[in-house]
Amino acid sequence: VVQDIQSGDMDSLFGHETGKIITPQEEQTLKTMYDSLDTNKDGKVSLNEFKSLNADIYSIVFDQMDLNQDDELRYNEMVHYYKEMIMAHPQPIFDQTQNPEWSSLETEFNEITSSNSNSVQYNNDTQAEFLANILLSEIDTDNKNYITSTQFNEYNIEQDWADYFEDNNNDRVDISFDEFKNHFFNSIEYEIQHNLKNETQQELDELEVWYNDIQDDHSDAESILNEDMELIWDEHAFDDIIIHSDNTNHRRLLFGIFSAIKIVRKVTKFTRAINTIISPPKLEKSCDDKIFRDWTGKQFKITSKEICTSMVYNLCVDKSCGVDNDIFQQAIINSKWDWNNNGCN
Repeated sequence: VVQDIQSGDMDSLFGHETGKIITPQEEQTLKTMYDSLDTNKDGKVSLNEFKSLNADIYSIVFDQMDLNQDDELRYNEMVHYYKEMIMAHPQPIFDQTQNPEWSSLETEFNEITSSNSNSVQYNNDTQAEFLANILLSEIDTDNKNYITSTQFNEYNIEQDWADYFEDNNNDRVDISFDEFKNHFFNSIEYEIQHNLKNETQQELDELEVWYNDIQDDHSDAESILNEDMELIWDEHAFDDIIIHSDNTNHRRLLFGIFSAIKIVRKVTKFTRAINTIISPPKLEKSCDDKIFRDWTGKQFKITSKEICTSMVYNLCVDKSCGVDNDIFQQAIINSKWDWNNNGCN
């Protein structure tokens, strides 16, 4: 969709202040977005069109959480991920103005655990386990004790769809342009993009460091998953209570988290990609051990299993120790680039 819109129009759109009148320019940009979603050009966007265009949009989040990359997101992986996220505390994820459900999480935790004879304090560890249990309760309805990437994507796309309706109704089968336009600036997606627009490059870099730290855990997945995490609860520990409560807050909280991660990742990737095209980095590299420096001066060693992204951080160096500009441009467009493709091995 973004490819159909001028960058200045997008910048203006996400600079819009909620509550103000939509300008003709903003309405035209929204119409371009809407028409791009309307693939069969029948004048409305259907749920199937929306799902088709966004089928793998949350894979970037699932892949980050799935430490051993077996396409089965399990309880200990969720707990580990949430612990790291809570300790890093990225502002776009924990911003209570765009995700006010955070404020009620501790209250709900205390209410649910108060019936337990062993009192449990609300801290980073128990919060991580509580979030993991909520996620399992929401998605793993068959009690398999894991979530697949397909389930994860489908769940979040449904929440994405519901976010464009005033009543957060994901049972709707289509959306008109007026509905899309009138609720766009109240959506979580907009709130996150709007707030990120005001983030400094340093703050975006800090988010990128957190993301890369999580990615580094993949290389140490076996030891992390085999260590004794001292978990307090098992999978689905609170299902009996959660399924009888109002799950709206849970869904909006989870959706807010995953939307923020998805958008933050795309924004930081896009920012670096654009900076790279405008001012190409000078890479110092060695073919023997596949080590190079990016434009920040940080040194990286690339492994053959790594998936290269469009960012300079993970820019792949080819056999001849050079960077093929055409391949690099294609990597930016595709955003994912398998090591074994295009002779990059």
